[in-house]
Amino acid sequence: LYAKKDGTILGMEGTIIANIGAYDYGINYNTPMFVARLANGPYKLKFAKMRAMSVFTNTPPMGFYRGAGRPEAALIHETLVEDLAEELGMDPVEIRRKNLVDDSGYVTPLGNKLDPAGYREVLDKAEKYYRKAKEVYKGDNIGVSIVAFTEIVRVSPGESARAVVRQGKVVFYVGGLGPHGQAYSTVFRKVASETLGISEDKVEVITGTTEGVKEGIGSFGSRGGSVGSSAVIAAALELSKRVDVRHLEKYEGVEVEVFYKTDDIFAPGAHVAVVEVDKETGFAKVLDYYAVEDVGRALSLEEVEGQVIGGVLQGASQVIMEAMRYDERGIPLCSSIADCGVPTAVESVRRIENEIVEFPSGLLSKSRGVGESGTTGALPAVFIAFERATRRKFHELPVLPEEVAGKN
Repeated sequence: LYAKKDGTILGMEGTIIANIGAYDYGINYNTPMFVARLANGPYKLKFAKMRAMSVFTNTPPMGFYRGAGRPEAALIHETLVEDLAEELGMDPVEIRRKNLVDDSGYVTPLGNKLDPAGYREVLDKAEKYYRKAKEVYKGDNIGVSIVAFTEIVRVSPGESARAVVRQGKVVFYVGGLGPHGQAYSTVFRKVASETLGISEDKVEVITGTTEGVKEGIGSFGSRGGSVGSSAVIAAALELSKRVDVRHLEKYEGVEVEVFYKTDDIFAPGAHVAVVEVDKETGFAKVLDYYAVEDVGRALSLEEVEGQVIGGVLQGASQVIMEAMRYDERGIPLCSSIADCGVPTAVESVRRIENEIVEFPSGLLSKSRGVGESGTTGALPAVFIAFERATRRKFHELPVLPEEVAGKN
């Protein structure tokens, strides 16, 4: 990281190397390039030079897990900024605020177009929690951290939706999106009802079927709720030009299909973590956690909260327990995902508080995705808090108890 003595960050340079396993299946080799693109985070830089390299090995192929490079990129830029603050003796909040992009957006040296969003507001809200946590949680085995990030929401190139009048109702097909916990049907029904000006009981939503639309993109990259809602709104607007929604029974079989086109957007956030480490056993606990995200228009507060909390747990576990291990021949030592250190209620973060900022996005739905914001923020937040609690620097994940016990 290149910076001035007053804390102004000038640029960054680095190399990302990823073990992608024995086979290329069309997407895993792009991972280091994706991480490199996101490595400057939500900060203004004058220049950046990043190298990305995929390495084939004799281990099983690497696959995407929640975040898919976003958490790793956030870990890079947040540990760099944290180290800079320590070296210069600057407050960790102020050095972030000094270099944070403006709410009007920014084009990074690495080519990312950060759209207008609430970058400043999320940091301001997190700062209040951070200052309070620093006062409440004392002790030489407790660390408190604050991080800032922006999550890329992969809504490009868009998504399809088809609306059909059938038996006095409007049926929406969003075939490209397959829900796995996001409550798409509930959210899409809500926005369709609002757009058409009819009750929700006159709206039906069908997702995840190739029968419904000519083409679809998919559920990944925190995109489904935002781009799917926008496609539904676009289809509803088009249908309203052809039918009188007050008399749907007269328009049986009328249908429209749209492909809503859009570019990627970004969703900024800021997290605060409080970590306690037992110096005798090396075991760590996340005592308190705060997450604030700019979600654009919150389509469902319950779903936003659930997505963030689940992501935070997974991000925290990546720091203190989660790992895929192999023997010297490259044979996996984990027989199931449970053996890799997935958190349960026993290892759960003691307390998670979630807050939102609603800075409208440029999509029809005005929303921003949050599916991976929890993991993106939690990885650097818990890691930095862990380092502060142990007064040590670590260079590998996870940081297991045996690496800490009795070494402080």
